[in-house]
Amino acid sequence: PTYDLDGVATAHTAAVTLTTGQTRTDVDFGYSPPPPCKAEYVQDNFTTASFSNNNGSMSWNGSWIEYDVAGTGVGSGNVTVGTPTSGFMALRDNPDTGTQPSAAREVNLTDYPVATLQVTFKTSSGVDAADAAVIEISGDGGASYTVLETVTGITGTVTLTRNYSITSYIAGNTRVRFRISSGYGSSSEFFRVDKVRIDGLCK
Repeated sequence: PTYDLDGVATAHTAAVTLTTGQTRTDVDFGYSPPPPCKAEYVQDNFTTASFSNNNGSMSWNGSWIEYDVAGTGVGSGNVTVGTPTSGFMALRDNPDTGTQPSAAREVNLTDYPVATLQVTFKTSSGVDAADAAVIEISGDGGASYTVLETVTGITGTVTLTRNYSITSYIAGNTRVRFRISSGYGSSSEFFRVDKVRIDGLCK
């Protein structure tokens, strides 16, 4: 006979060998259900000048990965944390390198059926409508990215919060990336990321 032990019709079988003269045997099945899903989140508030802040209930897979030909490290170049304003990760392209500076960070979401991304960002006073920054997501460790939003058409200082469903990109190496796609080339133009949070949610 077949018994549905886990409630999802998973087949459980057993093979037995009867000795000579034996006409029957007993088989006991035991089932230990998986632990219940517990919602967790990763977060970076950029409270210290570091690419490795962990402000959530679980940790990121690693630090922010910067692509920045103008300089490397948390305090120099076109991708910085705590410079020139504390509490932000700032991106720009000054002087215009034409290389689209970016920063990406990875998280393991394989334990969760649902995932969301929340981003709070602030533009600086020199930003004009032609400047553009891109918020992207990857479900394959950065081999490919999908654009969630191109932030453009903004003039001056604006603070906004965005929420995205990223369930389709759940993986062991899900990545969020911020990229300057055009503009942000003057000394007074910054795309500042104030907070990044990714939630792994239960159904």
